[in-house]
Amino acid sequence: NRKRKEARCFSIQTGSSLHHFSCCSACPGPTMFFTATLSTLFLLGVLPSAAGERHGHISVVLLGATGDLAKKYLWQGFFQLYLDEVSNGHTFTFYGGAQAELERGSKLMFDRLKTLTCPPDVTPNRCAMLKDQFLRLTQYRQLKTAEGYAALSEEITTLLSQEGLEEAGRIFYFSVPPFAYAEIARHINSSCRPPPGAWVRVVLEKPFG
Repeated sequence: NRKRKEARCFSIQTGSSLHHFSCCSACPGPTMFFTATLSTLFLLGVLPSAAGERHGHISVVLLGATGDLAKKYLWQGFFQLYLDEVSNGHTFTFYGGAQAELERGSKLMFDRLKTLTCPPDVTPNRCAMLKDQFLRLTQYRQLKTAEGYAALSEEITTLLSQEGLEEAGRIFYFSVPPFAYAEIARHINSSCRPPPGAWVRVVLEKPFG
C-alpha cells in the first residue's frame, strides 16, 4: 500500500504579524522542506541576516523535542542552521523541551542527536568536531509548567552573563499539537520572554496527514 503523503503547514509570528503558509501535500522530502522553512525565517527577519545590524546570542527552543517530527528532520535542520549561521557572527544555544522527565527526555533527545549527519563536502574529522560542538550547545529541559519556563529563562540569562554575551533573541519552535499552542504561548509570555532590546519569535509547524 502506498503511504499517504503528509501535508505540511506552518505559521511564523514576527512582531505583531502572523504569517500563514498554505499546506502542500506534494512537497519534497522533510529535510528539504525544513531547509525551505529556515530560508523563510531569514526572509521574514526571524533571524538576523548577515547584513543585519544586530548580532549576538540566539537561544533556540524546540518544543516537542522528543517527538516524531523532531526525530525525523527538525534536529537535523537545526544542526544545518548551526553550520550555516555560526560563521555569520551569531552564537547559539539549543534547548529541547518536552513533557518527559529529565533523564528519560535527555536520553531520547541525545539518541537522535548522535545520528546527525554533515553535508558531503565536510570531512569526517571536521564533521565529528562540529557534531561534538553542537551536542555541547544543546540541552534538554522538561517544560510543563510556568515554573519550568521561568527556570529556562533564568538559565539563559545566567549563561549570557557568565559568558559575557549579548542576547539577540529567542526562537520558540512549536512541534506540538495545535491544542497546546495557547498554553505554551502563555507560559512564554509570562515567564520566558527576553529582556527589552532582544526579540522573540514563535514558529508554528505541524503536519496534517
